[in-house]
Amino acid sequence: MHMKKNYILRRLQTTLILLLSLLSINSNIAFAQWTINESFEGGSIPSGWTVYDENKDGIQWGTLEHSYAHSGNWLATVSCYGSNGNDWLITPQVTINDGDVFTFFARAWYGTENMKVLLSTTGKRIRDFKVTLDNVTGLGSSYQEFSYDLSVYEGQQVYLAIQWLQDTYSLVVDDVKVGQPHLSDVGVISVDNPGVFHRLDSEIIPSCTIKNFGGSEVSEDFPVECTITNQTTNAVVYTETVSFTSTLPASQTEQVVFPVWQPTESGSYLVNMSTNLTGDGDSTNDTLTSSTKIVPHYSTGGPDLMSYRWIDSEEPDGPVYDWIEISGTGTSVVTYGVNAFAGDDNFSEPIPLGFDFPFYGINRTYFHADINGELLLAENDWYKPFPNSKWNNDGNPFNYHAPIPGYEEMPALIAVFWDDLLAEENTGDVYYQMFGTAPERYGVIQWNNLRFVAGNGGSQTLCFEVILHENGDIIMQYKNVDNGQSGSSLPHVFGQSATIAIQNDDATAGLCYLREIVENNQYVGPQPPGNLPYNNLAIKFYMGEDLEPPIIRHEKVWNTFNDYMELSATITDGSGIYSDTLYYSTGGEWQVMSHTSFEEPNVYHYQLENLPAGATIEYYFSATDNSPNANRAELHETDGESLDFNTLPTAGVNILLAMPGNKSGFQDYKNKEFPKYVAALNAAGVDFDVFNWAAFDQYSFPDSYDIIIAYSNSPRYYNFQDTLSIELMNFMDSGTESMPKNVFFASDNLPSVQHPLPNHRAITKFFTAYLRGSYNPQPNPPIYGGTNGIAGPDSTGYHHGSIKGLPSSPIGTENQIIPVFADGPDVIYNQACPSWYADEVSNPDAFLFFWL
Repeated sequence: MHMKKNYILRRLQTTLILLLSLLSINSNIAFAQWTINESFEGGSIPSGWTVYDENKDGIQWGTLEHSYAHSGNWLATVSCYGSNGNDWLITPQVTINDGDVFTFFARAWYGTENMKVLLSTTGKRIRDFKVTLDNVTGLGSSYQEFSYDLSVYEGQQVYLAIQWLQDTYSLVVDDVKVGQPHLSDVGVISVDNPGVFHRLDSEIIPSCTIKNFGGSEVSEDFPVECTITNQTTNAVVYTETVSFTSTLPASQTEQVVFPVWQPTESGSYLVNMSTNLTGDGDSTNDTLTSSTKIVPHYSTGGPDLMSYRWIDSEEPDGPVYDWIEISGTGTSVVTYGVNAFAGDDNFSEPIPLGFDFPFYGINRTYFHADINGELLLAENDWYKPFPNSKWNNDGNPFNYHAPIPGYEEMPALIAVFWDDLLAEENTGDVYYQMFGTAPERYGVIQWNNLRFVAGNGGSQTLCFEVILHENGDIIMQYKNVDNGQSGSSLPHVFGQSATIAIQNDDATAGLCYLREIVENNQYVGPQPPGNLPYNNLAIKFYMGEDLEPPIIRHEKVWNTFNDYMELSATITDGSGIYSDTLYYSTGGEWQVMSHTSFEEPNVYHYQLENLPAGATIEYYFSATDNSPNANRAELHETDGESLDFNTLPTAGVNILLAMPGNKSGFQDYKNKEFPKYVAALNAAGVDFDVFNWAAFDQYSFPDSYDIIIAYSNSPRYYNFQDTLSIELMNFMDSGTESMPKNVFFASDNLPSVQHPLPNHRAITKFFTAYLRGSYNPQPNPPIYGGTNGIAGPDSTGYHHGSIKGLPSSPIGTENQIIPVFADGPDVIYNQACPSWYADEVSNPDAFLFFWL
């Protein structure tokens, strides 16, 4: 952190007094005024100003409507996503009078920034700025006023420039002025209170800061007024005037405090603060308007889909704040099972609870604690076990990534004060300690003396804890949530960027007491804002009366060549499952069965046997929970699809479309290719079966099919490609000259993937011996490769074209033209089987065509 300096330059007070005296005596001398007075409220860099993007990153000085504005609503700012930001903001040319000053307010967006203040007497090109008025380093994220006496340039025409030299990210500038203040000029520079939002039940003390912008001391009394208006009804709900009776020296500021405002209804309000000094020379700075929201507090919430609720200590029946201090007696979570302290973005090793903790219908036996203020009570993709190279950097600070419930990457989540936090060794830590005897045992996890990663100042005093009771109750307690930090790109104290929530394993159920809202990578604020935590707050999450049915999750199965199928469902309920049933039909009456096997903690398996071939099997699940209400649930579809599958082959169908899956987790997960094939086959008026070869480890294609149309993506070599290749070769080998088995195969990048593999690899044999393809690299090849085909080597997308049967081909008729539809770039091969495969292949000289 660079040391900050005060760069405000002022003329000697005696000189200023003399100048003001002369102006008051000589009526022919104009009143002092600002030649430039720019606060960027026009919403753009004004005409006549000049900007230079010296680092040429495409980002230059502009304006932004933002709460960071020093006055009004707009500011000037520039940023850089790299590290070499170098941008210029230059005023119009201005003639300098004796006593003129150049003044402005500046700050870093967050972190620190550097800048130069320069002057030119010759022009506004960068090389013209030969006078450096200031060289500022380490400017922080709070506004500082910069002022420079320009009297030595009296009578000259000058340009003034602010050159930003990046240190962190962005520089902010506002209220740029050149000239002289009016002799009498008092105005409002900030609305201090109300802030962005306040709770409906709170007393608000409005206040503002006023400043003497003029050149002389103000000793007479003047009124300062505050008016608050409901933006929905336009009704004035508060108006108060106080008399400022103190002496206000030139350039000095004072805070003005008004009587208490007690809002009576929630909503958005405009707050107007104004001064009314007799003889004020500049009325443009007399009034400042801001907005505030009056928001309700929700001290109870729920139920969610598994009957969880919350209640906080503001309710008569809520938990009582009763801090349990374990920093001197507990065990460090951070160093548990590891050999070093890692206090930033770090999930702990799994730590045993010592008892079964019921949470969303599953008994939990361990937890992972993250420095960032949350627990996970299940296996997850974040935790990297020690001594994995990333064990000390596996935490998750991205609480804003998804809503709760809905954050699928955070299974069995307990978010106590989830934010981007830091524990510094020997000062901050996370502790745990277990207490009590069965059945009233409980565990305490305490985050002690932490700070936020972003921002500056403040102290390492954030302190909060969660208590996990053996009966499933969760108590969160907050000892200190305001450590005084500021200066980051978004506020953190009092949980303004924190998440307080719980969620089940698959993110289908959960409760959110508070969460941070980020839209388009921009901080919006906390939701609900009336639920910001405060010191000595306690929150209880618990399972109330079970009025909700079990949650059933199932991944629909694919068509099969087998006469059996195992169906699985994840069934969860906070009260446990009393009964489960699978209903299925093979075309006649519905049949029922209970699970044939069970997998801890909540997976039910159902084994169907002796299924008839060529049938459509319909099915659905039901489950009843173990609560007194006997809540029952049924699952008839997933992702909008009814639950069914086919046992293949279908009688009378001789065409098979072999696809690699068109859902998440499979190659065609965007479902781009599959609809093209289906549409083409439907347009041809033929019947066909569909089989997802990627969903099965083992399979074989029935010989009742005559044609297989298959496709695959081949970005690299995988073992499952060998399986597919073997089964397609077996299928082709089952054909004869009179009754061939035909395969039409499409696969991106297949030639280059199989090229480096040895000949014994099935995919290599399939490509070169059966598809008769080859790998033919070209000098300086086009970006998409290939020399022939329907669309040409450099054309992507789907194209209509045709292929022609050649002599000796067992497919089609000689010289017959067949229309085709292909996703280019594509290549058509006309080659023979390699000699080393000749003895293993029928018709090694026959030509087959192939596009990819």
